[in-house]
Amino acid sequence: MIGLVIVILSALGLMFSSYQLGLTASIVDLQNRSAKRNAALTAMAVCFALMLLGVLSAVGGSANPMAAVISPPPKA
Repeated sequence: MIGLVIVILSALGLMFSSYQLGLTASIVDLQNRSAKRNAALTAMAVCFALMLLGVLSAVGGSANPMAAVISPPPKA
């Protein structure tokens, strides 16, 4: 359950940061534009990492994201 929550929140973060990245195209001041672009790219990287963590948590079925890797669920 916590994995799905993490995936949904990180997807929202990815959408917001990509929107912010698109807004930097219209900024004329180069120093301000560069700072906002770097912040948006950093937020995108963090959200993408959180999305991967959420997928691992959802697959593992626990709050521990490494549960899917260390002890995979039994095969049917």
